[in-house]
Amino acid sequence: MKLLPSCGKNRVDARLSLFELVDLCRTCHHLAPFTNFNGKTLAAIARGLIDRLDLRADREAVVRSLVGHIVAGVAPDQEDQAFESFCNDFQ
Repeated sequence: MKLLPSCGKNRVDARLSLFELVDLCRTCHHLAPFTNFNGKTLAAIARGLIDRLDLRADREAVVRSLVGHIVAGVAPDQEDQAFESFCNDFQ
């Protein structure tokens, strides 16, 4: 994946948990690897992952919001913990 060379090339070929994937998006978001950086790009990618999980609509909305905040780096500890709990329950 040449687009994100500094975000952990070794992790690209590995199977990642949902929590690890969102964390990778957060890390890459903070590195700002895009020339025309749009702060919402990686948050949108992470939220798109949630769309594929077949969750109830109300739960999906909450998890998408958590993921967007985590990737953007604005999630308080409570949201980080709530998402981690969701990931542990989801597996």
